[in-house]
Amino acid sequence: IAPGPFHGEANVGLPHGGEPFVGVVDGSSTTAIDGDSAFQLLVDTVGDILRAQNDERDPFFVAVQVHTWIHGIVDLQGSRPSIPWPDTEALLDGLRMALDLEPR
Repeated sequence: IAPGPFHGEANVGLPHGGEPFVGVVDGSSTTAIDGDSAFQLLVDTVGDILRAQNDERDPFFVAVQVHTWIHGIVDLQGSRPSIPWPDTEALLDGLRMALDLEPR
């Protein structure tokens, strides 16, 4: 996840056992968390942003929008690498703007 309202960066992968994980990088440490915990972290982070903005949208609904948007970017770029995709950071900036998740 790109810098901005989200804290740190995340890397998704399939480690030794084949179970998906998200490695959340904060400063100099990395913590591996499972997919359900990672999604709850996303819901919590979106909820924090919405509350700070006095936004009454449902954090779960907005987190699902963020998740599907990012999933689409990753899936399309991975399955069609020959397409000249816009810069990933620019795509994530567009997500923040479109969903009004910009810090204020």
